[in-house]
Amino acid sequence: MQKKFPLLPMMLTGLLFALACGKEFSLAENLPEIRAGIRDTIPGDTSRPDTIPHVPDSVFNIISGLQITPDAVRDSALVLFIKTTDFYPTAAANLLVEGSIDSSTLYIAPYGISHIGPSVISRQATCIMYGQVQPPGNYPLIIKLNGQNYTGSVTATATQYTFNWTHDSIISITPKTVLRVP
Repeated sequence: MQKKFPLLPMMLTGLLFALACGKEFSLAENLPEIRAGIRDTIPGDTSRPDTIPHVPDSVFNIISGLQITPDAVRDSALVLFIKTTDFYPTAAANLLVEGSIDSSTLYIAPYGISHIGPSVISRQATCIMYGQVQPPGNYPLIIKLNGQNYTGSVTATATQYTFNWTHDSIISITPKTVLRVP
């Protein structure tokens, strides 16, 4: 039996994928890319490729902004919950970060996204950084994003951590003050 609309399933899949990304998308303009992104995810099961679109890996190299939520855990160790402002069409997205929270400086440098499988639901990439207890003092905070260093500082007292940060349009840090946990 011959199908009357052989491209319809591909176009619908592409449309659902585009809508899930939350960006303006034209099927007519992007149909060649959608077709190129379709490949057989289960080799040997059929003679035709599956119709699950695969996002180019370059999409997962884009990190245009971060949202950082600091917290303190038992013994007042500093913890940073970090997520991207971008959403990625994947079943799971982990933010890959080089960095440290030590007694001299706080350094965070995200460099990519690890991802598992395509998905029509987009997610923010996330990671958690654990640090050591910061003795009272003022510490530099350096966040390197897309080749540019953004600087601020963290002031530690006996009762709290305060983030002195002015780059909230690119990298937001909230709350700015975190109580230490005894």
